[in-house]
Amino acid sequence: MQWIALKRKRTLSNQILVSITVHAENVAGSKAMAETDQAEELRTISRALDSLRGSPLKGNGEPEFRKIGDPPGKALIQHYLHQESQTTSRRLIFYAEVPAPGERNERSAWFIRSLLQQWGDPDWNKHEPIEAKEARLQAAIEDERIEVVIVADIHHLVLEHRVLTQRMDWLLSLFQRGVEAPLVIVGEPQKLNQLIASDGRFGWRFLPIHLPGETHALDPATNAVPALFRLVK
Repeated sequence: MQWIALKRKRTLSNQILVSITVHAENVAGSKAMAETDQAEELRTISRALDSLRGSPLKGNGEPEFRKIGDPPGKALIQHYLHQESQTTSRRLIFYAEVPAPGERNERSAWFIRSLLQQWGDPDWNKHEPIEAKEARLQAAIEDERIEVVIVADIHHLVLEHRVLTQRMDWLLSLFQRGVEAPLVIVGEPQKLNQLIASDGRFGWRFLPIHLPGETHALDPATNAVPALFRLVK
């Protein structure tokens, strides 16, 4: 009886050992697949941004416009920017983020102020006409020869019951009126689609950068804007 009990105990131990080994192999395999997927996403982002940098103006005199869903777009771009910082000390890419609704004064020219602050302009909060701020940002981008502008968290232009179309229109007009660097916007897919769909002029301009495995989630035609949204124009 003791021999049988000991044999059963050894069999159970072997089963547990095999189970642990299989689990470890599955975890390792999943981790390797995740790392492979991330590497492919990074290559996709890198190729897309590299092709945009320094690209000529289009036939209508405007730069290129692109959009990327987040996640994982923002993290991938930040990784790209980190790699960029290792190869050059010059700022060739201007990266900025749209402040969250609770971090801005909706009645002020908060968008241009925020962009200037993130650029490092000492007079970003100076009381002056908005045109002066726009001209200063445009001149800074031109003087630094910025190759691409990236604005992340663009979904913060979509509030609970309204879309800040006017703010998006202002950003677009900044590039239509003088900034020649390509513009890439990054945001949560559903809200990004709602923002793009809020004005017909946005849809055909902002082409999506599709990541591996993505099912065209950034195509506005597949994401209708709820009727409850009041478009602010």
